[in-house]
Order: sequence, then structure tokens, then C-alpha cells
Amino acid sequence: MRKRYEAVPVSEQFPAASSILVDSEGSIWVRRFQQPFLEQQTWWRFDNHGAFSCAVDLPLKLRVVQFDGAAVVAILEDDLGTESVVTYRIAGLE
Repeated sequence: MRKRYEAVPVSEQFPAASSILVDSEGSIWVRRFQQPFLEQQTWWRFDNHGAFSCAVDLPLKLRVVQFDGAAVVAILEDDLGTESVVTYRIAGLE
């Protein structure tokens, strides 16, 4: 089965984004499309005027639900399937 999976060609073109969120300050957060070879999720932040502000890399195991200024709120599922709400500070945005 693994050989069949590895034999499937991977597209050379992907969409740019897969999710968009707006934070409490009006900034727009855009999640980069998750390409098969990437081991993390990348979110780009644009200020309320549309100017690029920063990029944040997060583990794939986090399901981001909200950005709030310099924090990200996400759902984290453990190995037993138990979900927890977690909040992380984003360095440099304080």
C-alpha cells in the first residue's frame, strides 16, 4: 500500500491559502496551503491596511480557532483523542 501511495504524483501547483481569520484588531491571518511535504502550518498576518506584518509557524497538531493580538487560541488533541483549548503568545507582537 505504501508503494502505491508514494507512486502517486504530487502536484507542482497548490493554492496559496486554505484558511482566513480576522483578529480583534482587524488584522487578517491567512493560513498557507498545507503542502504534503511541510511539517508545520504557516500563518501570515496582514494589518488592517493589508500590509504584510509577520509569519508564524505552528505545529500541525494545533487546530487554530482564533488570533487575538499577540496570542493564538487553538485546540490541541492528545494521543487519546482528548481535546484541550490552548493559548500561546506570539513573540514580537506584544
